[in-house]
Amino acid sequence: MPIDPDLPLGYGVRGMPEDDDDRAVLLLLHGRGAPADELLGLADAVDPDGQLAHVAPEAEDHTWYPKSFLAPLEENQRALDRSRAAVESVLASLGDREIHLLGFSQGACLACDTAARHPGRFTTLCPLTGGLIGETLDAYGAPEPGLHAGLTLRITGGHPDPHVPWARVADTAGFFEGCGAWVWVHRYPNKPHGICMEEAILVRQTLFPPEQEPG
Repeated sequence: MPIDPDLPLGYGVRGMPEDDDDRAVLLLLHGRGAPADELLGLADAVDPDGQLAHVAPEAEDHTWYPKSFLAPLEENQRALDRSRAAVESVLASLGDREIHLLGFSQGACLACDTAARHPGRFTTLCPLTGGLIGETLDAYGAPEPGLHAGLTLRITGGHPDPHVPWARVADTAGFFEGCGAWVWVHRYPNKPHGICMEEAILVRQTLFPPEQEPG
């Protein structure tokens, strides 16, 4: 039977693996107002052979938190705490499986937040148009050298973007780099707020470096 995480009321999850399925996991966090299916389609495109288990939590009312990710934390705290608990329940249920974390927009912000609070848990982090949550980055503390050693971060964003300022994308990259992650930053001038083909290609290259491409 598929693993069944204990989620807060109103949350769901798609694609939980069977108990005896030991594949690495691609954990996908959707954008505001979108269903989990939003990113499951992207997962199928970048991993058509199913080398990874594609797991997609779904937020209550398809929204991880109500305000902008740049709002003071207290304005999002109640919903953010529940969304963090949902993601952490999925993580706990996945045991010691290797996990790659990807999100888009609001989900990308939650992905950055999750990775920052769980050093050493993820192999790769791919926030597509997103950054760390809060009016400032003070809640995450000063970068600690070596804290995220071994993490590969591939972060993207449009410039300008109506929801995610480029400065926050850059500051997020700088935070993880200061903590020892391998960081690649990709800026797309005038890109619409969405996922473009080049970003999908970058995700595949991150998940499956050329020397590891399926035969």
